[in-house]
Amino acid sequence: MAFLDRVKKQLHTEDPGQLKRELLWLLARARQYRGKILVKKDTLLGQARFQSMHGNSRLSSWFYDAAYSFSGHDENVAIELANQYKKSGNYTKAELTLTTSINDHPTVELYTALSKVYVEQDKLLDAVYLLDNISNDTIRQEVSAL
Repeated sequence: MAFLDRVKKQLHTEDPGQLKRELLWLLARARQYRGKILVKKDTLLGQARFQSMHGNSRLSSWFYDAAYSFSGHDENVAIELANQYKKSGNYTKAELTLTTSINDHPTVELYTALSKVYVEQDKLLDAVYLLDNISNDTIRQEVSAL
């Protein structure tokens, strides 16, 4: 437990260079203990949110991306990462994040989030095409019911 306490304490610094060094160190250690460190996703998400609140969108996106990788491709992390990209004006990365997540593990929430990204850019035909071509019957029925 001392390891995780030290990591949490070190990650709350204002120096982006130090944060990156510490995170790279954490990622190297976490790979050694994959499956044994249960809070790594939460630590990374917390740091992503912290950086976002302080206006460090690039660093925040990097932490969200790392959290997504360690979360086993959690849909909520993917949606949060996509929202971070939208907030910084990078709709292409938001689309890519959600599309990749849909390909990994499709859910109603991911299809809904991606269609919202399309609509926010006035890509209405893309949104319609996406929703019309959902291959999973259960997801298609749930989306149709919305």
